[in-house]
Amino acid sequence: MASFGDCLAAVTVLVTATKIKTTPQAKLPMFRVVFQDHSQQFERWTDALEAGKALIPQCKFTQDIRIYLFEDLIWLYSRENKFPKYMGAGTYDRLARLFIQEALEQAALEQAALEQEASAALQEQADGEG
Repeated sequence: MASFGDCLAAVTVLVTATKIKTTPQAKLPMFRVVFQDHSQQFERWTDALEAGKALIPQCKFTQDIRIYLFEDLIWLYSRENKFPKYMGAGTYDRLARLFIQEALEQAALEQAALEQEASAALQEQADGEG
């Protein structure tokens, strides 16, 4: 079984690779949120964390919400503890870096979309004048 560090390194490589190449269909679901008999897969840590936090109000005292990176448990929430647990040494720091990386990538995508819209509007305006 691969260590958590190896899995997170693979995630970083995959995130970096998907930034450079191919289409969204090529991304692999790396994170899995599990609650009761329900399981949902996500490509990004941010999406998995949001889904896990959204399930907190539904969580009863004897239940828990788990997030896995591939097969390794990395996040656990239960009513027995006040705050979620990040499982493993250095997990919180690694996931925080991944969260920031994903936020920067999302901001870059949004900025590119805004620039493309502005360019299209300028082109449309120029075509209308000419």
